[in-house]
Amino acid sequence: MDSGYEGDAPTKYPKISLHKPSTVPLEEQPEQQQLAHIRVVVEQFFGRLKKLWLITTRPYPLHHDSFDADIDNCILLTNEHIALALLSNNDREFLWRWRRFTSEEAEEKKRKRTAQVAQYNARKRQRNEANFVY
Repeated sequence: MDSGYEGDAPTKYPKISLHKPSTVPLEEQPEQQQLAHIRVVVEQFFGRLKKLWLITTRPYPLHHDSFDADIDNCILLTNEHIALALLSNNDREFLWRWRRFTSEEAEEKKRKRTAQVAQYNARKRQRNEANFVY
């Protein structure tokens, strides 16, 4: 009998589980839940940081000697901003949207570059065939 079926009658519908069973042992689950809660707060913080300071959303454009001071200032000012307006799920969602956008942007650049290389190779092949003497 297939393990996807319940009971001994083969006419039963398959048991479909939409929830993936946890691989975390029972004794570690409370700790994992606490870590998940902390992870949410961290994602909210970085969402707020990226929303407030454009410099944190791109590769650092200035001289790297000032990087630590600039990032420290962004973090300190973000903490002050959080003191005035608490973190929310909007901050976390902003971070997710930003990650999705940047990954789509990277995929688009990769697709364009692949097309450019293919076009270059096709033209090079045509030039070589035209210059080849039989």
